[in-house]
Amino acid sequence: MIFRLATIQPKCGRYFTIITEHIETGDRVIFDITHGLRSLPFLVFLFAAYLKTAKQVIIEAIYYGAFELKAENNGVAPIIDLSEFVSMIDWIAASDRFVETGDARQLSKLLNPHSDSSGANKKAAETLFDVSLATLLCRPLELGKRADALTKDLLAAEQQQPDRVVPFEMLRQQVSQTFSSFVGDLDGDAKAALQAQFRLIKWYHNNNRIIEAMTLAREWLLSAVNYKLEGTVDIDDPDTRKDISEALWEIGENKPPRELTDYGKKIHKWSERKQLISVWNQVRTLRNTLDHAGYKKGALNASKIVQSADRAINSLSELAQRWGLAIDS
Repeated sequence: MIFRLATIQPKCGRYFTIITEHIETGDRVIFDITHGLRSLPFLVFLFAAYLKTAKQVIIEAIYYGAFELKAENNGVAPIIDLSEFVSMIDWIAASDRFVETGDARQLSKLLNPHSDSSGANKKAAETLFDVSLATLLCRPLELGKRADALTKDLLAAEQQQPDRVVPFEMLRQQVSQTFSSFVGDLDGDAKAALQAQFRLIKWYHNNNRIIEAMTLAREWLLSAVNYKLEGTVDIDDPDTRKDISEALWEIGENKPPRELTDYGKKIHKWSERKQLISVWNQVRTLRNTLDHAGYKKGALNASKIVQSADRAINSLSELAQRWGLAIDS
């Protein structure tokens, strides 16, 4: 297919329409940018990125006849294939998707494109996938352990990457910096782990993942109260979390101290008791609202849920700050 580019200002929208009308989903495409205006290479890479996403095409080649290199090639102008540069778009898109959403499927495939059965690329790809699942399924305990290995595995994989167009070091640093902040072990250092989980809550919220943010916020509050009561977080005994939850409910119902459980009596003496109960009610109510998926008469609409989540996270942040658990890094 051949068409003429505008001589002054290219009309990209028209060109996109012309090209997409002639290309079917899954087609294999070759571009030749040897002759044309200087804007042509720029437009071609835009077309390539668009077609890969919109129509899942395979970019077989982007040819450029390098006439200026003729003298250096025995009088014959070499034909250079620039399609390798399109892979940079894949890496950027995959890395951005991972950092913004925690979905590492694309990045994992790029790390191990040939499905190696062993080696640094395979290990890094598996670690990325595991970290991805842990964030997608809101598994902070698993994430806290798996993220610890991510930096090391990515660094090893970087040594296996070909020295071509992929700025792997920049991507590795971006991914590692984000997810290393979620490393934590409640059994080893409970306070540091709670700080890491609070950063994860904020990350969920900042990336519009409200369901995960509220799910974790509710569990985090129980763990934080457990830590403040006993200096540890007991995740092995479900009765501990149940007892703390009941204590918060009793205080929220304004039961007199003499009728409270042992945990309730201790919490009732805290100066921040009212603040804690307010945060607990906000988080618990919104978490339940989300879990029931709107199957309730008079349920909050989506925009009000977002507003409620913003208020709940702000309230939670104030409490976490008061308890020394809102460390940014």
